[in-house]
Amino acid sequence: MDIKEPELASLLNIADRLKKVETALADILPLDQFIERIEKIETYISTSKEVLNLEEVCLLLNTSKSQIYRLTRLMAIPHYKPTGKSLYFNRKEVLEWIQSHPIGVNLENVKALENGYNVIMTPRRPFYADFVQYGEHKVGRLWNGYNAIEDVYRFPEPIIHLTKDYEDQVMGLQFSLWTERVADAKRLDYMTFPRLVAVAESAWTPAKSKECSLFMQKLPYFLQFLGEKGIYYFNPFNPESTPEPSAPDKDDVLKNG
Repeated sequence: MDIKEPELASLLNIADRLKKVETALADILPLDQFIERIEKIETYISTSKEVLNLEEVCLLLNTSKSQIYRLTRLMAIPHYKPTGKSLYFNRKEVLEWIQSHPIGVNLENVKALENGYNVIMTPRRPFYADFVQYGEHKVGRLWNGYNAIEDVYRFPEPIIHLTKDYEDQVMGLQFSLWTERVADAKRLDYMTFPRLVAVAESAWTPAKSKECSLFMQKLPYFLQFLGEKGIYYFNPFNPESTPEPSAPDKDDVLKNG
C-alpha cells in the first residue's frame, strides 16, 4: 500500500509523540509496571459490579473457567442462568460464599488433581501451625480467622465439593509449622499440640465416622497424656491454664533472621 508523503509525516509525528509519552512515563514508573497497574485497575472495575459474568468471577476468585463450571455443576457456589445458558453471579453472594468457606477457597489448589497428580493436602487454613489457634493469642498469623482445633479436625469437609471424584489422588494430610517466631521447644510444642492430635484423627478416621463433638469429648485424655510426657500444650477447654509462651517480635525476626 502506497503511503503519501503527508500521511507518512503524520504517522512519524504520532510515533515520535508516543515515544515521548513512553519516555515521560518511564521517568515516573517503568512501562511494564505502568501496564500492570492499568490491568489491575481494569480488573478492579470489572469485578466491582453487582452482577458478574463468568470471566469476571474468574478474575475475582483468581481461578479458571473449568473450576467455576465445576462449582456450578456441583451447586457449590451461588449462580444464575437467566437464559438457561450463560452464567451470572451476584458479587455480594460470591463474597459471602468466600467468607463462609475460609478453608481451601484458593481453587488453584485443585489444579494438581485435575491434571492427574497425586497430592498431600496442607492448606494454610487450617493446617499451618504458625496460625493463631485462639482468638486472644497475640503471636501468629491471622488470615481471615485462626486455625482452631475444631477446624483442623473437620477438614477436609469444607472443601469436599472441590475434591469430589479425585478421592483416590489424595494421598494424605500434612501439618506445617513455619518457625521464624518459634525460639524454643516450649513454643514449638504449644503451637503443635493438641492440633497435631486433630490432624491424626482427621487423616485416619473415615468421613462417615467423624464427629467433632465426640472428638472433643475424648481430647482431655490426650491432653493428660501430653502433660505426662512433659509437653507444654494449649488447653482449648481452659486457655488461661496454659498461657501463650513468649516469642521473638517481628522486628527482631526481620533483623536477625
